[in-house]
Amino acid sequence: MSPINAPMQEYNVADDPFAVPENHPAIQPLASDDPFAASNFVADGEVSVPDADDLTLELGVPSDEEFVYVSSDPRHHVKATVLVVKRDGDGFGKSYFLLTPAVAAWAKSQPSLKKFVKVMHIYV
Repeated sequence: MSPINAPMQEYNVADDPFAVPENHPAIQPLASDDPFAASNFVADGEVSVPDADDLTLELGVPSDEEFVYVSSDPRHHVKATVLVVKRDGDGFGKSYFLLTPAVAAWAKSQPSLKKFVKVMHIYV
């Protein structure tokens, strides 16, 4: 008899190495309040008001040894104007400086600084 016409063997789940074991917990659906759901992100052209009442923002530059905790909730963000310049010293990376609205307007009007002023979403 050829392999094409071979008789079918009856399927036995106990012999299947890919079957889910009996003591395996049931698969649970995702929670409806998933913070990374697409509905939590704004579409292009929409304006969102960040809800940061539960966050503490501190002014100042952290040292290189400090770790910064970033919220895992995508709704915790601010749209800020930043001055991006090449880092001095080691020559690697960039330094980012938050600008107040008045300083951002002044920097945008300066031809030498204009290309370094960027608007970014910062997740806090």
